[in-house]
Amino acid sequence: MSFPRLFAVSTGVAAMIALALATSADLRGEAAGESQEASGPADVAAESHPARRQDPGEFATGEFTTPGKENRSQSSQQIAPRQLLDTLVPEERLIAEYLQSKGAILGVDKATKPARLEVVDLSGCRITDADVAEVSRLKNVKFLLLDDTPVTDVAMAYAAGMDGLERISVNGTAVTGAGLAVLTDLPRLKGISAAGTRLTDIAMPMIAAMPNLEELTIAGTAVTDRGLSELAAAKSLRYLDVKFTRIGDVGLEGLNAATSLRYLNLLGTRVTDEGVAALATLASLEELYLPEQVTDAGLVHLARMPSLRYLGLPGAKISDAGLAALRSLEKLQGLNLADTQITDSGLESLAGLTEIQYLDLSRTLITDAAAATLRHFAKLNFLNLSGTKVGDATLRELRVLANLQNLGLEDTLVSDAGLDAIAEMAALRVVGLSYSRVSEEGAARLRNHRAELKVIY
Repeated sequence: MSFPRLFAVSTGVAAMIALALATSADLRGEAAGESQEASGPADVAAESHPARRQDPGEFATGEFTTPGKENRSQSSQQIAPRQLLDTLVPEERLIAEYLQSKGAILGVDKATKPARLEVVDLSGCRITDADVAEVSRLKNVKFLLLDDTPVTDVAMAYAAGMDGLERISVNGTAVTGAGLAVLTDLPRLKGISAAGTRLTDIAMPMIAAMPNLEELTIAGTAVTDRGLSELAAAKSLRYLDVKFTRIGDVGLEGLNAATSLRYLNLLGTRVTDEGVAALATLASLEELYLPEQVTDAGLVHLARMPSLRYLGLPGAKISDAGLAALRSLEKLQGLNLADTQITDSGLESLAGLTEIQYLDLSRTLITDAAAATLRHFAKLNFLNLSGTKVGDATLRELRVLANLQNLGLEDTLVSDAGLDAIAEMAALRVVGLSYSRVSEEGAARLRNHRAELKVIY
């Protein structure tokens, strides 16, 4: 399978990193609705894309965010390739022309006079290790993306000479742990994304020793519990994505010393309820995704994690009784319960979580009776009810949600009779109606009535 181009950025450079980071299939489960406002001093030579896709009806992994999601959701001004070249110092212009001939997306910081290249995205381009040698001549590059290219460890040797490099992404390449190990001396390196590479446990002690490492993505690699335990030594680590690895409960027991961790993705791992118990010591964890074998017994431990803001439980073996354990998570803003067996009664137990902005209930057992509870989530921005038994009665109740922008109603009982209620949702920008009981004519009328509303049918 392919992996997303997870590429973390820091808040201070949010405007500069409005890159065209097209995500692959397993990232397309993220929420829609991020605004796309022009902001800041930087430009890129391509159209920018938000990290969150705009179709609320097709979720794959149940992830709410990726590193730098806020940053990538802001589009900077679009700038033509020739205009970009004209802003550069002469010694960088020739290199930029060469990289553009290879299909690169380049970003500049226009706050400097003349401008300097700080972003190089060669993802998916037909390049060689020698092309990275050309990139290494650009001394101001902070962000280097090489996803899905033929580069090897040789390219990492060239990148090791880029002292200003802050983040590097090599997802889906032939880079190994030996290649990443040569980056350990880079003084400013904060983020590594190496999903789907040949990384193993051997390199983990060297990666953990990087003094400024804040973000690490090793999804779909051969890293095991042994390697994960080494990351307890990474004192600055805030973001860790290990989804679709062989990691289990033993590895999490070693990770409980990583007290700076804010984000942890365990989807598709071997972690069980016992492993969740070990996570309860991570009091600062804000975003957590758990695999489908987690049960009600695991949810009990989440009650001891009051800092959680986003929780992903897609496909988990949980029930209404277990869901009650989440009532104490008063800071929760996002909750994914897709493909679980929860019912209207279970949702009712969460009515007190008034900070909820994102809620995925797709393919659960809820019905129109859940509408009375949904009304309590006044801040709700994104709601996915696809694959449930909700109908037109629910839509009439949802009209009170003044902030609702994205609504998934695919494969529901919603019909043309409910379209007037949808039309009255003033904030709504995206609605999915595929495979519902809405007719083609009804969908067309809704589009005509609300030209700004994207109707997916």
